[in-house]
Formats: sequence, C-alpha cells, structure tokens
Amino acid sequence: MTAPPEDPALTGYHVFDPTDPHETNCGPFLCRETADGELVFAFRAAAHHCNSRGQLHGGLL
Repeated sequence: MTAPPEDPALTGYHVFDPTDPHETNCGPFLCRETADGELVFAFRAAAHHCNSRGQLHGGLL
C-alpha cells in the first residue's frame, strides 16, 4: 500500500509507513508535513476499521 485513497481531502498526504505490518492490516494511516515541519496524520474510516456493532473501533482512535 503506497498511495492514499483517491480523495481530494487527502491531497498532499502519503502512507506513513507502507512496510509496517500493523499499517498494512489496520491502515492506511496517512501523514503530511506542514510548512512548519509538523506532521499531520489522517485516515479514512472504512468497514475494516469498525467493530461488530458497525461503529468505528475505539482502539483505532
């Protein structure tokens, strides 16, 4: 997994660590660097991020 999902809201983001097995199973987790050098993280919630009740799993947050 090397590219973020096609979504205009995620322009400028890239996959944080595409070689991490956790990232492969639970991600993708995305990041971008601001002009100040800070990292901003994001992810797009999908079905595989949800618990058995269909809600975003609290452990992911």
